Amino acid sequence: MLFKSLFTAALGATAVIAAPLGLEKRQSGGNLTDADILNFALTLEHLEATFYAEYLNKYSAADFASAGFPEWVRYRVSEIANHERSHVEFLTTALRAAGATPVSKCNYTFPVTSVDTFLAVAVILEGVGISAYLGAAASIASKAYLTYAGSILSIETRHNTWLRSSAMNESPFPSAYEAYNSPDAVFSLAAPFIDPKCSQIAALPLMAFPALAASKTAANAGDKVTFKTNATGGTTLAIVRPLGNQYFNYTQGESFTIPKGVQGQTYFILSSSESIADDAVVAGPAVIEIADKATLYNYNNVTVGFDGPQYNID
Repeated sequence: MLFKSLFTAALGATAVIAAPLGLEKRQSGGNLTDADILNFALTLEHLEATFYAEYLNKYSAADFASAGFPEWVRYRVSEIANHERSHVEFLTTALRAAGATPVSKCNYTFPVTSVDTFLAVAVILEGVGISAYLGAAASIASKAYLTYAGSILSIETRHNTWLRSSAMNESPFPSAYEAYNSPDAVFSLAAPFIDPKCSQIAALPLMAFPALAASKTAANAGDKVTFKTNATGGTTLAIVRPLGNQYFNYTQGESFTIPKGVQGQTYFILSSSESIADDAVVAGPAVIEIADKATLYNYNNVTVGFDGPQYNID
């Protein structure tokens, strides 16, 4: 599928075996303050806002048309860009109002070589952003900040849904529940895009885990995948699932079969035990886009859906 090849191309440049930014694994626990969390969110919003601005300036309406996309696709992406810029302005203002110093943007490098890969990377970034807001929600003490974060989360989800369906012609909702990651895990995903010399990032109380590279960045359930890292001590491979992670005994270099029921943008973490707490994580996350299969629903004992016969339902 086109989306699988584009996702592979987009992630390929970031699947390096190194600790992003030269940072060591740490145990962050639950010690982040609301200001820390807002600055963490602002870091991601700066990245997204810069990403959209850079490539909308680079790729014109004619470029989108040459790539086979109708004119309205670029218009909608421009709307997303405006949203991300607004998120940056809002979080910056909120931090200053709280007496905290907001982080500034850094220099970034994105694996974009065409309009197609631009949209594929956009799907990746929006998915990571969703997992970040959702994962940080439980640590936000202020109900007001939690509401603000929820408001942004819902819009990021709409972005991801639209990009997957209208722009990339993929399922807008490959899973019934959204996966989430800890701040350190999300930072590990974002770090390869960020200039390691950025002083703003060094000020954040976050650390990136050593990288975990997957032999495939797009796959189907049942496919075999291997994972590789320079880190040692990993014995357990975790698939991050919203209603309960899945854990498998794993030795680096072994072939791992992606189980049934795993779909969409999926995160894999190598751990020292059946836990993805920061003190147990050895490397990761690795991101694999797993093709979704249409879920069938039974109406009056008649199964209907994309993979089955179509019936008129009274």
